[in-house]
Amino acid sequence: MTNSNVTKEMREACHLLAEHIMRFKAQRQSGKWLQQEMLEILLDSGNIAELAADYEEEYEYAGVQNPYLVEVLKAYDE
Repeated sequence: MTNSNVTKEMREACHLLAEHIMRFKAQRQSGKWLQQEMLEILLDSGNIAELAADYEEEYEYAGVQNPYLVEVLKAYDE
């Protein structure tokens, strides 16, 4: 099961990325279509949960909230 903090962090990251995509002015229809597709992917709660689970599995320090502590742990592991 995914840590709720990791899920919250991933939701915030996806929403921030979606905001950046929405600000982008697509010039062609293909760009507008792709923009809409990316927004749907990023804002889907199922996708967010899956990304959070993948992130937690792949990134050893995903559950650590303090960036300083992450650096200390990385240094210790080396």
